[in-house]
Amino acid sequence: DKTKKKYVQNIKTFKKKFNNRLSQQSLTEFINLKLRLELIMEKFNCDCCGLCCRHVGKNPLAKNLDAGDGVCKFLNRENNLCTIYDNRPDFCNVEKGYSKYFAEFYSEEEYLRLNYAACKKLKEEFLNG
Repeated sequence: DKTKKKYVQNIKTFKKKFNNRLSQQSLTEFINLKLRLELIMEKFNCDCCGLCCRHVGKNPLAKNLDAGDGVCKFLNRENNLCTIYDNRPDFCNVEKGYSKYFAEFYSEEEYLRLNYAACKKLKEEFLNG
């Protein structure tokens, strides 16, 4: 809990200090601090943008979920929510997917970083570009 408070304070100080004048290096430093805080909280903070569910055709583990257009057949396309959320496959749950499929290949921290990176890449590709 002390570590979590420390990171929260560091992020607040960082944001206040740099306000809207962030260089790319400063922005990267800020994002890394934010990621460390999220890792400490031991939770993948999904913002429900739906991009991963809209591109299941790119994921070999999720190909059987493809509705034929690359979108998950269980995604409610109006609100980006999963219609089988409570019973979704383990690989759709970042924490369960780690222990079932990836624990022997990555540390949990590295696995979460890779998931955040993939999420960021999808957003850059499909929201910004």
